Amino acid sequence: MTLIGGPEKIVPRYDGSTFSVTQICRTMSDVDPFAFVAASVLARKGKIGTEVHAQAHNLVLGYPAMTGDETTGYIDAVISFLDTVGDITPILIEEFLLYRDINGKVIFGGTLDLLFGWRSKVILLDWKSRKLMRDSDTRQLTGYDLLVNSNDIAEPDLHWVIELRSNGTFRKHDIAVTERSRVAFLRAATELQQGGKA
Repeated sequence: MTLIGGPEKIVPRYDGSTFSVTQICRTMSDVDPFAFVAASVLARKGKIGTEVHAQAHNLVLGYPAMTGDETTGYIDAVISFLDTVGDITPILIEEFLLYRDINGKVIFGGTLDLLFGWRSKVILLDWKSRKLMRDSDTRQLTGYDLLVNSNDIAEPDLHWVIELRSNGTFRKHDIAVTERSRVAFLRAATELQQGGKA
């Protein structure tokens, strides 16, 4: 199930047929961190984030990135990160996965950013073109970890959030995905599936 191909590959996205990792994460928080951000700002930042992810995908595969006025610094940060870590072996890039219970029922889905091999470790990585939000980002990586493990792809050894900055720098955050966080995420996903709020 590895994704190896050119930048023209159509990447499947969340299609609304089940709950997404993002939806589950929002039910697990008492406060929506974006509730007080103007819709126009969220739309602009969302567009930047989408473009940065697409160009990061290209860079990981060895293709050149195209930048725009608002994305140049973020793309430079991706390049800096990739130069810093050196050789990586992509396993999954921008891959949509489903989590099924033991009976095969789909519980949730999500698109993880990058799963790769590096120095005999498997790393699950999430790009962020905003500042780290530790609790929210931990829940999100926990959901992606469950997706990867339930599909028997590889068991991540490390979980990283790479905070990309508009000035071309990055910051790597090690995220602790624990058995407790997995249980909490699955409980929230199950409750949401059954029509309640986690």
